This record gives sequence, C-alpha cells and structure tokens, in this order.
Amino acid sequence: MNALLNRLSFSKRIIILMMIPLCGLSIFSIVTILDHIQATKQTQREIDSVTELTELGTVIAEAIHEWQKERGRSAGYLGSAGKKFSSEIRSQHRSSDQTMATLRQAIQANDYSLQPPEFHAALDKSVSLMEKVPGLRNEVLALKIKGGDAVGQYTKMITSFLSVIDTSAKLTQESDISLLLVSYSNFLRAKENMGIERAVLSNAFGADAFKADFYKRYCTVLANQAAYLSSFQAFALPEHIQFYKRTVRGPSVDKVSEWEALAFAKADTGGFGVRPEDWFTEITAKIDLMKTVEDHIANSVRQSSEQIASANSSKFYTLVSTAAALITLTLGLSYWVATFTSRSLRETVSRLHQGVDEVAAASGQVSQASIAMANAANEQSTSLNHTSGILSNITDITRSNGELAGNANAITAEARKMVDNSLEEMRTLQNAMDEIRTSSDEISAIIKTIDEIAFQTNILALNAAVEAARAGQAGTGFAVVADEVRNLAQRSAQAANDTTQKIEDSIKRAHNGTSISSSVGSVLENIVGKVREVDDVVTKIDEASQNQLAAILEVQSAVRSQEEVVMGASTSTEETASAAEELHSQAGNMQASIRDLALQAGIAYRDENLISATPAQTQPASHSAQNEFTPSRAKKEEELLWN
Repeated sequence: MNALLNRLSFSKRIIILMMIPLCGLSIFSIVTILDHIQATKQTQREIDSVTELTELGTVIAEAIHEWQKERGRSAGYLGSAGKKFSSEIRSQHRSSDQTMATLRQAIQANDYSLQPPEFHAALDKSVSLMEKVPGLRNEVLALKIKGGDAVGQYTKMITSFLSVIDTSAKLTQESDISLLLVSYSNFLRAKENMGIERAVLSNAFGADAFKADFYKRYCTVLANQAAYLSSFQAFALPEHIQFYKRTVRGPSVDKVSEWEALAFAKADTGGFGVRPEDWFTEITAKIDLMKTVEDHIANSVRQSSEQIASANSSKFYTLVSTAAALITLTLGLSYWVATFTSRSLRETVSRLHQGVDEVAAASGQVSQASIAMANAANEQSTSLNHTSGILSNITDITRSNGELAGNANAITAEARKMVDNSLEEMRTLQNAMDEIRTSSDEISAIIKTIDEIAFQTNILALNAAVEAARAGQAGTGFAVVADEVRNLAQRSAQAANDTTQKIEDSIKRAHNGTSISSSVGSVLENIVGKVREVDDVVTKIDEASQNQLAAILEVQSAVRSQEEVVMGASTSTEETASAAEELHSQAGNMQASIRDLALQAGIAYRDENLISATPAQTQPASHSAQNEFTPSRAKKEEELLWN
C-alpha cells in the first residue's frame, strides 16, 4: 500500500483523499435521491389514487345531487298521496337516470386497482343499492311505501356512496390534501343532511303536518347538518370558508330559514300553510348553492393534487441538481486545492533545495578558508617564535655591549686623569716617561680590547640586520637600530685604531727620550683631546646600547603580543572550521530531509545533488554544471513527474 502511494504524485494523493468524502457525498446523494424517488412514487400513487377517486367522487356527487332531489320529490309525492310532484318526479327520474348512467360508465371505465379494499367494498355495496332504485321508484309511484321508508332507502344509498368518497381522505399522507378531503367529505354530508331536510319537510308540508317520527328525524337532520358544517369550517381552508359564506346566501337561503323556524313553531299543531312545491324550489336553490361550493372544493382538491405532484417533481429535479452541483463543486475544489498545494510545495522544495546548496557551498568555502588561515597562523606563530629567540640573543649581546661601554668609559676617565698628571709632571719627564710608557702599554691593551669589542659589535649588528631583514615588516625598527650600532662599532674601531697609532707614536717618542720631550706637551694635548673623543664615543655607545636595549625589549614585547594574537586567531579559525563542518553536516541532513519531502510530494529530486558528509568533499555549485540546481530545471523535472 505504501509503495503504491509513493508512486503517486502529491496532487493525486489529495484527489484520492478527497474522493473519500466525495464518495460519501455521492452515496448519500444517491440514497437521498432514491428515497425521494420512492417517496415521490408513493406520493404520486397516493395523488393518482386521490385524483382518481376525486374524479369518481365528482360523478358520485352529481348523482347524489339528483338523488337528493328525487328523494325530496318522492317524499313530497308520498306526503301528498300522489297529488303533488307527479310530473316533477317523473322528470326527476329521467335526470337521475342520466347521472346514474354516467356513474356506471365511470365505474366500468376504471378497475380502481390503486384503491384500498374498503373502497371496493363500499363501492360494491353502493352499486347494489343503486340497482334497487327502479324498484323503489315503482313503489313510490304506486304509493306502496311509506314516506319515511322511501326517504330511508334513498338516504341509505346516498350515505353508502358518500362513504366511498370518504375513503379518499385515508389514501394520502399529504396533510394538506387529507384536510381538504376531510372538509370536502364533511361538506358533502352537510349537503346530504340538507337534502334529507328537503325530503322531510316536503313530506310534512305536503301533509301539512309531521307524520309519525318525521319531526324527530327533522331535528336530527338539522343537528347533523350543523355538526357537519362546523366540522367543514374546522378543516377547510380559509378561502373555502369565505367562498361558502359568500355563496350560500340570498333570498332563497333566508326563505328556507324562515320556513325552518315555522316548522319548529308548528311542529305539534301542523297547519304550516306552505306549499311543498314552494319549499322544494327554495331549498333546492339553496342546495344548488351548496353544490357550487362543493364543486369549488372538488376543483381545489384536484388543483392541490396537481400542485403537490408538480412540487414533488420540482423538488426531485432540485435535489438532483443540488447533488450534481455539490459533487461538481467538490471535484473542482479538490482539483484546485491539489494543484495549488502541489505548486506551493514544489516552489518551497525548490527554494529549500537551492538554499541548502548555497549553504553547503558557503560552509565548504568557509571551512577551507578557516583551515588555510589556521595553517598560516601556525606558520606565523613559528616565525614569531624564531624571531623572539633571535631578539632574546640580541638583548643579551646589547646588555653585554652596555657593560663593556661602561668599563671603557671608566678606563677613559682614568686615562684622562693620567694625561693630566703627565702634563703636570713634564718637568720630571724622565721618570714620567717610564710611567707614560707603562700607561701607554696599558692603554694600548685597552684600545685593543675596545677594538675587539667594536669588531664583535659590528658582527652582531650585521647578524641583527640579517635577522631583521628576515623578520620583514616586523623587524624594520630593529634594522635601523642595528645599523646605528654598526656605525658606532665602526667609529669605535676607527677611534681605537687612531688611539693605538698615537700611543705607538708616543711610545716611540718616549723611547726617543728627551728628543721628543719638547713635543710631549703638544702630544699630550692631542692625547687629551682624543681621550675626550673616546670618552664621548664610549658614552654615546653606552647610551645607544641602552636605547637599543629598550627598543629590543619593546620589539620583543610586541612580538610576544603578536604571538598571542596569532595563537588566538589560530584557535578561532579552528573553531570556525569546526563550526563550518557542523554546518555542512546539518546542510547534508537538511538536503536529505528535502529529498524525502520531495519524494513524498512526488517531485523530481536526484541523488547526485546530495551534499557529501565532509566539507573536504564538498565542491561549490559552480564547479559542476551538471549538478548545478536551478529553479527552472527543478520545475521541468517536477512537471514531468507531476504530469
């Protein structure tokens, strides 16, 4: 499973991930649509059944309307013992026969398979009662049946057909249609009781008195009529109630109410004084108004059924359209999210890849530079150590020169005193010549020593100059001091040579004795001058040695400070190199992580671009054009894999 996912691009993974809720949404939509289709079919069957029964109910209502009139005329005919309604009743029979024929055709035209068993039972019973109407008519015309019995048989048949219509309210779960059917049924029964009232009072007005239990039946009919109208108003739509109130009114309605009150008032005594024909005409006019309301309600039932069917169809198409739109939107959104996310991820991986390459190259260069600096610092530290040793030797030599210069200065002072004594003892020249010769020998030895010191100083100065030249810029000041020391040494040597020459001359003159005594004074004066010069030179040598020593000490201190700085720099470069190696290692780890991320995202990423573990193997990106990373190249590779 993991291997299969790894072979898929990131966008395809997102699409697969989005397919889970999409499949759920699709399944839910399909189930919902199927449920709605099933519910729509059930509702449609119910509506078709209600429509079918409503159409039949309209035909039944027409037949009932005629039967009600036939019942009323039959009651009047029987109540007047055949004296009244004789022509009207035969005409009514023909009208009733027409509606009965229409009813039979409607029943035979459909098998009413959608209707429940109780409908078929009620319809069969009603049809069987309807088939007895011809026999009932014959009995009425022959005056072989009582008015109450005739009215009862007509009422029984009409009530049976009304029960057929009543079953329509049980056929649907649509509350609006069910309430309409209930109100329609109640209105039909109210109208039926009004028809019974017409028959009862036709009989009473024909006989000019209530027979047997007709008054009781009359009261029951009025009570039932009021109850059914009340139920009708409880379940009917407000517009139907308003239509009923607007329709069922007028002179006929008022006249019927007046005669109803009269029937109550003279129920016990009779003598109503109302022609049954007039009553029949007025009550029929009122019942016709009720028939208008009945037809209006029946039309409303049909229209409501059609509206519900249309609404269910619209709801179905809306549901299908909504589900299709949601699925399409989800697919589009999934594709957009996958594309946008993968594009952002590609750009991020590309930037990370380029940044890691740059960090790796920079860390490698820093590491190499740090190693080079560390090597240079070590070499410089070695050179400074060597220079410091040479300076230590020069310091010792300079100190020795200072001590020798001090001794020479003391000797020069003593020689000067001796020359002064020689000048004072010119008169005792003979004796003094021996002392002068002795002193000259000593001076000659000292001068030789000075000459040797000057020679050694000159050699040391030359060596110091050579070492200063090796030290480069750091030994420039020391070279100047060494040059001055060399000059002083040369002058000292020159002065020593001159002094030696003079002393040798003095010795020769002393050996010559008195022959040169005349010139001893001038010679001594020259000696005094030379001794003073030597004294000055030795003093200068001493001062120069002291200055040279101070300068060398300063140079040595500077060299030591520089050595410490170099050692610190060497340590810092080593730490920098170590940090660069660590940075390079971290860059390698980061690039490995980027490679894993690229592989997980399905983005092209080659192993040859991986950073090596050590900086020594790291080469700058510019050294290898093949492995150089560029966003355009990465983008091409990623698009190849992406597509």
